Amino acid sequence: MYSLSDLLSLQPKGDVAAKVLSVYLGETPGNGAAGYRAVLEQAMDGVAVSLPADERRLFARERAAVMDAPLDAKAWRKGLAVFSSQPEHLWWLTETHVPLPTSVRYETAPYLGPLISAREAHRRYCLAAGDTANARLFLVRLGEVEAREDVQDRVPRRHSQNEHAANIERQHGAKRQLHMKHVAEVIGAWHKEMPFDDLVIGGAVEAMAHFERELPPHLTAIIAGRSPMPMYGPEVQLLARAEASVAAKRAWREEQAVARVLTQSAKHKGGVSTEDATLLALKDGEAHELIAAAGHRVRGCQCTACGLLSATIVRVCARCGAAVELTEDVVERALAQAAARGTRIMLAHGAAGQRLTTEAGGLSAVLESPRR
Repeated sequence: MYSLSDLLSLQPKGDVAAKVLSVYLGETPGNGAAGYRAVLEQAMDGVAVSLPADERRLFARERAAVMDAPLDAKAWRKGLAVFSSQPEHLWWLTETHVPLPTSVRYETAPYLGPLISAREAHRRYCLAAGDTANARLFLVRLGEVEAREDVQDRVPRRHSQNEHAANIERQHGAKRQLHMKHVAEVIGAWHKEMPFDDLVIGGAVEAMAHFERELPPHLTAIIAGRSPMPMYGPEVQLLARAEASVAAKRAWREEQAVARVLTQSAKHKGGVSTEDATLLALKDGEAHELIAAAGHRVRGCQCTACGLLSATIVRVCARCGAAVELTEDVVERALAQAAARGTRIMLAHGAAGQRLTTEAGGLSAVLESPRR
């Protein structure tokens, strides 16, 4: 599974950036590797005809390298991404893990937007499903289970009628509490080693309440849902319920974030909500969080010297006066810039994304400090 550092390592390293062939292959309707190749050839042809003759020869070299790759449909279960630039000595191939639209780009920067967007839309979460003596734990990212663990502890059964009922009940309560603490410790260790954004609690109703009381505040704060579920049910069903809880919580967060940045922008305090103002804040290091409508694309340009992005197509850079190059998607390049700077990224889906597109052109930023 790819990491953010993997993506950032793909950025051009030379003074004069050579073009990079970026290829995304989504799920195809059958025919195995032949189906992949047919879709890929068609997309490649569409790019080739748009290039000038001198670039077409260089593109043909990258195209041949990609077409020689092992495009086995069984190996690439949910899509494939390939980046190739022989002048940059760049070759990188990875599973996308989530279905992404098939596309081919040949530009001076690798087309990283879809991979960055997929990581942001499918952040890591933890599911803890259990009862008073057993728990099943899952750590999930990009639809793939990264870690799983069963936590079992010996907890005496309750006895409703016998001379030692009270003593047994006390033992049961004490052992149950130790079990819940054990589960919380495992989850805490996971969170420290592999931080996750959301925690879903599931399983027996009685156990969920006891378990939540044992969680430290920083884990209680990220609970995305509480869902009674049969802990010994099929894994796919448990994860489907967890995904629904996480999706609902993230939709709520996105709506809150969009409402907040639009309000901040309207008051000229702590936020910007026009495309060019957002891109300028990102360039100047003033953006604390970049908020973009998922799937939103804006044609624009980028300075070849200072890297300033603009949703307004100009002849020369407004900042340094250098030449600019056109790009079909300044939002994608803004995501790559934000990732490289360590700026937080949020993608707004559904109603939140529609509102952001309607009221702010699909791109906004929370600033590091309010502008005066």
